[in-house]
Amino acid sequence: MDGPEHSRMLEQFGAKRIKIDPLKDFISIVKPHLGAFSARTHDVKYTDLKNYTAEFPGIERFGEISRLGGSSDLNRRKLRKLNEAFFSTFYKYGFMPSLFSKPTSYESERERRIVFETISNLREPTIRVSDKSLLDCVKLA
Repeated sequence: MDGPEHSRMLEQFGAKRIKIDPLKDFISIVKPHLGAFSARTHDVKYTDLKNYTAEFPGIERFGEISRLGGSSDLNRRKLRKLNEAFFSTFYKYGFMPSLFSKPTSYESERERRIVFETISNLREPTIRVSDKSLLDCVKLA
């Protein structure tokens, strides 16, 4: 835990920091309490850039896709396929990066984040998990 920013981190956040280890065990205990079907862990990317660009793979095939079955009509099935492909791209390049990015002024934190994915939005803004087995995964650093 003694990195180049150790002194500043102590000053900013205090002497009591926690380390979650093993992370995989921590996630597997928390997921069912939240009703999460998935969890993603990423190191935060520090950037002051506010936009992202991505090329939609296969977009040059739009004409071909829209003519599946011999017709260029965009029926329900074709529109659903296009919608799924668009949402998947938006999710990967638009939504997910917003969860794992912070301005460069926070770069010294070297933060890692866990995002738990649930089927629906949580009704309560705070969920308290009091599963004592989590203590096996949390250490004071």
